[in-house]
Amino acid sequence: MSVSTFGNSAKTVINFNDYPDAVSLDGAISRLVHRLENTNISAGLTLIRNSVFGIDSRVNAANMALILTDGVFSDTTVQTLDAVKAVRNAGIELFVIGIGSDVIEAQVRSLASPPQENRFTYWLAADFSSMGPSLTSELVGRICAWHNQYNSNNNYY
Repeated sequence: MSVSTFGNSAKTVINFNDYPDAVSLDGAISRLVHRLENTNISAGLTLIRNSVFGIDSRVNAANMALILTDGVFSDTTVQTLDAVKAVRNAGIELFVIGIGSDVIEAQVRSLASPPQENRFTYWLAADFSSMGPSLTSELVGRICAWHNQYNSNNNYY
């Protein structure tokens, strides 16, 4: 698992092979600090396309990204949608969770992979604390089903 953050800019904070087990990875994730900056999603998408899923990407693995966003695009909608298109053209599937009252559902939906349906490829949460076990379980189930479908025929739904 890799983790990248985006605000005014984007950076990878955990690389795929940084942690050898789930316990140490979970600890590293729990120590991440929420960046109280803009919501430059196009920078984050460009980073994951070029770096995270770039040269080091596994050839026969499904490339999936989970985006957590708590704000409105700070870059232009055109920039963001161009970055979404480039990520999709690179074969990266996007799952999105929009968190908080500032989130615009249409923007969250525009980031998600098709079929762009609520509770299928995107979710909305009132706040971080409401992302409890049921949302987590649903999300994990959906991503695993997507992954299993990829593995069974090297193609998504």
